[in-house]
Amino acid sequence: MKTFSRFRIFFRSLFLQSAWNFERIQNIGFLYCVFPALRMIYKNKPELLHNAVKRHSGFFNTHPYMANILIGLTIALEEQVAGGDKSVSREEIEVFKSNMAGPLAAIGDAFFWATWRPFCALLVVAVVFLYGGADDVVIKVSLGVFLLVYNSVHIGVRYMGLKEGYGMKTKIVKKIATFKVQKLVDNVRIAGIVIICVIVVKYFLFDLSGAAERGFFALALAAGIFLDVKKISVTFLFYGLIIISVLYAYAGKNF
Repeated sequence: MKTFSRFRIFFRSLFLQSAWNFERIQNIGFLYCVFPALRMIYKNKPELLHNAVKRHSGFFNTHPYMANILIGLTIALEEQVAGGDKSVSREEIEVFKSNMAGPLAAIGDAFFWATWRPFCALLVVAVVFLYGGADDVVIKVSLGVFLLVYNSVHIGVRYMGLKEGYGMKTKIVKKIATFKVQKLVDNVRIAGIVIICVIVVKYFLFDLSGAAERGFFALALAAGIFLDVKKISVTFLFYGLIIISVLYAYAGKNF
């Protein structure tokens, strides 16, 4: 795949979910990504191109940031089949897509949705908190930090996924099997805990002026740890915190 074609397909992959639908989920977006390559592979072969478009219009659903691995793999295998390689068939391409979509979705959900995005949001909170306020400059800087850190990772994963999926073909399966996703998730979470500890220490030592406030903060922290150990649901904690905050604000205003 030429560099220009790769960048073109990569750019299209950013719109993978633009035509998301309930019936076949990401199928239109996937076809939109691979279509330029299919048109080149089956140039002057309209019937084969039509069949390829029909094949890749079927159900497809995976994590949008991990989909480029399958996009690159699909293009590479289509080139093999069109070139007369008997080691792979068009039916096997669909099998690879179907079998890999689920595991890639699980990897993407575990890292990006459940770990990386919350961590980047925590960075924003840390920037605002450590600067001691949320004026226009701090807000712009914190949002810039979020966009830079979050996007640099997922865009890098998307581009390398397309490149490696195309270059390694079916061997990419073995490489994915070596991913230590859980270790990576744990490391990011540890970094998040460190950031939280820094925020807590700063707040407790420098931002709380009275003994009553420090005592309340220590009590709230201990209660949070206790509820976490007891596996209390996040929903319960969320609404409980809202109620406590409203009551605390009301008490401060009236008493």
